[in-house]
Amino acid sequence: MKYEFAYEPQSPYGHLVDLLIEHVPVGVVIDLGCGHAAIAQPLIERGHRYVGVDMDPATIEALTARGIEAHRLDLADTAALADGIVALAAGRPVVAITALDVVEHLPRPVDALRAVHEAMVRLGAEWLGVSIPNVAHADLAGKLLVGRWDVTPTGLLDDTHVSLFTAARLGTDMAAAGFAPGPANDFHLEASDQHYPTDLATLSPTAPLARLLRVVRDGADADATTNQFVRLFRRTEQALSDAAPDADTAPFLTVVVHTGGTQPTLADTLTSLAAQTCPDFEVLLLVDAQSDDDEATAVAQLTSLPADFALRVRSERLHANHRVHALNRAIELARGRYVAILDDDQQVLANWVADFSGALADPGALLRSRALVQHGRENDAVTDATTAPRFDFVQHLRESETPLHCIALPMSVFRDLGLRFDPELQVYAEFDLILRAAQWCGVTDTEAVTAIQRPSAGTSPEHDAARAQLIAHLDSRPLLLPEGSATRLLELLTNSATGQVGTGQVDSVAAARERVLASPDMRAALSREGLATRTAVLLDELAVQRDRADRAEAEVAAFERSRVWRATKPLRMVLHADSVRRIGGKLQGRLRAR
Repeated sequence: MKYEFAYEPQSPYGHLVDLLIEHVPVGVVIDLGCGHAAIAQPLIERGHRYVGVDMDPATIEALTARGIEAHRLDLADTAALADGIVALAAGRPVVAITALDVVEHLPRPVDALRAVHEAMVRLGAEWLGVSIPNVAHADLAGKLLVGRWDVTPTGLLDDTHVSLFTAARLGTDMAAAGFAPGPANDFHLEASDQHYPTDLATLSPTAPLARLLRVVRDGADADATTNQFVRLFRRTEQALSDAAPDADTAPFLTVVVHTGGTQPTLADTLTSLAAQTCPDFEVLLLVDAQSDDDEATAVAQLTSLPADFALRVRSERLHANHRVHALNRAIELARGRYVAILDDDQQVLANWVADFSGALADPGALLRSRALVQHGRENDAVTDATTAPRFDFVQHLRESETPLHCIALPMSVFRDLGLRFDPELQVYAEFDLILRAAQWCGVTDTEAVTAIQRPSAGTSPEHDAARAQLIAHLDSRPLLLPEGSATRLLELLTNSATGQVGTGQVDSVAAARERVLASPDMRAALSREGLATRTAVLLDELAVQRDRADRAEAEVAAFERSRVWRATKPLRMVLHADSVRRIGGKLQGRLRAR
């Protein structure tokens, strides 16, 4: 008997009892690896028949002395386990089998779980309840980053644990043994038994490094503070597949085309995709249609395109009525290793997919190309590139230089980091996701022109307020800046210090941002962060200075072309010659004096 933890309602034991009471009918509950039988009394009080199972003879003797039915069984002997469980049930109706702090002690947990599954099939039992420690708790992640793995007598890193579980492994092993997820009542601790030393920069809640790591960890899944997975699993008839799609058969790129179905330019968008020189992509046509007719109109666009292209198009009818929700749904449906997004009024050049595919030297980085701007819808000439050749994170804090269809996002951004388009940012959700992903994943610039971009209608108070909201979101968490940012920020600070730009000269975007930042909802979040705002303000000031310099230069050039300037040229020449003679005379006088 290793553990003698007392039953507490607010504990993993209490959480599992609550699940059993809520979801499992009254009957026989077999508790594998029962130890001190902490859950026996609360289950008996609610009408269940409790049967304890352990391999320690002293434990069995102690439980029997307390009047608790207990049997000896070796859970590691997987060959005999199913028969042993069926035998001790003795024909009684078993409603559930539990295993609290047990599975992590088994050297071959899937084999043991399969044996339990076999016994449950023979007994007709439906539910398996478990409590298993989470090796991906934020405290362990922070300590492992600095090389610490502190094994302890009990707790998350109990020295008798031989199998370690994350939420993903738990789901995979349970599926392999024939169990489907059921209700969960996980036990959370903000500070686990591994939360030491408290001054460690990866653990201290006031340390910027710990805050950054926590942002990453919280985004990945909901288990940053899960101390114990406390869950019910339902027995199925056969093992379930929990495997991800085979990376070797997945297309390189999923192209998401979002449409309402009635946009006349959708045909041009699909045609530009059909003309791609690299076929290693699929198209996910998201039809956010108001009617069946709109959906039919969108799908009908495929009939005029090559058959081999149409086979690579999947259509999905949505009723999201919200662009951001539609894009997040697309992420769930995507099969590619990368994802790119096109609206139904955008076109790409024939090298678009090929250019992204040829830029995979840095796996996991965002892939970025350039676009040409086209004014108007028909017959207008394509002019200059809209984007800089290389991604500049600091400059992007002021304005986006990367249209969404010039970016391919790795699926790891969504699958592993848990990033999604933020529904609260109606206007800048895509820009926000690019900035967040670029911080952590980096950007590979192809510098090739692969798309066409039509300029927006310009700024408005609503857009200024939306951009202010975006900066506020960035300010609510630490920023991870790329190499070279110290020089960029120093340039901004130097220009700000020497430019003497008054606050009245900062443009309307900065003013709108200040109003949002002053709101009560944002004050707490911004009390410790603020680099994005400071940098954006400096960029605004620098833009004002550049604008003033450009205007001054233009005024000088215009004056030099003026009639007055040309008419006074002879006079300036005479005055210049007279000045030269006077200066020369003074120099000659000084030389004679020497």
